Amino acid sequence: MITVSADPGDALMYPVVTLDPWTLETFECTVEEEEPTEGSTNEFYAVDYHAAVTAEVDMAELVLLVYIDDYLFREHHPVENLTEGQTVNYWVGGGMSKSAYDIDVNNYDCRAIATWTY
Repeated sequence: MITVSADPGDALMYPVVTLDPWTLETFECTVEEEEPTEGSTNEFYAVDYHAAVTAEVDMAELVLLVYIDDYLFREHHPVENLTEGQTVNYWVGGGMSKSAYDIDVNNYDCRAIATWTY
């Protein structure tokens, strides 16, 4: 997704970016069973991931989206004002409700994609 904002009267030409605007340097993701806390009947999967992303072009904003078995993990945080060559690290820990998601902790798939604005 590329977003360019300008006044309607502007007659600017924007080049097409023909390279990936970000590079995923590392990506680790774990999903484990989480025991309910005392007095709680809610059951969750414990999710943790770490990713390092390098910007290949200057960006106004980069958001890393992580999918676990095609379910979008809700924890994501934008990074603003990235410059070409800058590397950012994402560390996230959280939970996914077992009643809402069906994940096999012995055979799950994690993937990361990015959306950006520049």
